[in-house]
Amino acid sequence: MKNKYGLLFKTGDSEIRALRNFSNKKGIFPIIELTRGRKTKKDTIGDIQKRIDQLAECFGNMDIILDLTTEPALSSTQIDMFYIPDNGYKNWINFLIEIKEKDIFKDIYPSILLNVDDDYFEDNLEKQVSSILKKFSGISYRCNIEDEGYSDDIDIISKSISSDKKFFFIIDCSYIRASELSSCKEQAVRIIEDVYNKIPHVNFILASTSFPDKIGEDDSSTLQLTEIRLYREVSKAIPDISIMYSDYGSINPIRNDNVIMANGWRPRIDVPLETEIFYYRRRKVPKGYAVTYSLVAVDATRDKRFPSEIKNWGINQIIIAADGASPGSSPSFWISVRMNIYIEQQLRRLSLR
Repeated sequence: MKNKYGLLFKTGDSEIRALRNFSNKKGIFPIIELTRGRKTKKDTIGDIQKRIDQLAECFGNMDIILDLTTEPALSSTQIDMFYIPDNGYKNWINFLIEIKEKDIFKDIYPSILLNVDDDYFEDNLEKQVSSILKKFSGISYRCNIEDEGYSDDIDIISKSISSDKKFFFIIDCSYIRASELSSCKEQAVRIIEDVYNKIPHVNFILASTSFPDKIGEDDSSTLQLTEIRLYREVSKAIPDISIMYSDYGSINPIRNDNVIMANGWRPRIDVPLETEIFYYRRRKVPKGYAVTYSLVAVDATRDKRFPSEIKNWGINQIIIAADGASPGSSPSFWISVRMNIYIEQQLRRLSLR
């Protein structure tokens, strides 16, 4: 499984659009953080079945890791019910079994849920793990790089997981700055070695992103992808332990979905390359956002680094916009374009194309 690209993403509209328009996904190992569906007048909670249907369209008959969001703004009463620890997280187990019986995906590796407010934490955790492993061929555990509680959890999990079951341990560094590279590397190496000593057949996944939630004021600039440097340095430090590369697909973990831009925004187009992302932007012209995005697309395509040799949906949208017919006039659309190109570039970098 090392020779896969572990794409960790939330099931927001921008991400789903990027993935729906991505043609060849065979090199991707989806790590899905399930969020509520879009709310409507007829669906005031945002039924997560909408997201499951969309994921089936994107990743049907593929192996996936299925996790749940912990962000209140992206959650719902349905998702909150899954975090109830009673009887070994029975609601979560029943939901997983229901999806499995629909035979949508090849293999599902459910994420272990944790509720620290549970008075019977250890008992419910152990029961959850045992219940999942009875129905599925493996399980996953997502560890925030700053969470020291993982070690006690692994002691409990190790009691139930045998070598014939896959165990994915995700070290989630979330957003990482270049200045944090050294400390994050040291922490990740320490965690990996610790877990490896307890469960030798573990499959490690190292996930992070360096794409910021806010970009500076420059009209154009280049962002270096620190997540790639982190993976390389951790792998170099412990070469005998296999680790899968993972990132957030150029999406910052902090969501701005509900931010209202009262004064509008400066249209920006990001162009991912293998180890960096360059961007151009302009202030809105009187003719509106669509025209402005077309002007920005012209700037982007004139850059000698523009990867015109790549023939995919995202690149095509920029070319269409540069020709004067902007296909999208919202930041959400152009986030999808960036993510779509980014995934393609990472698959190429990892020689999975």
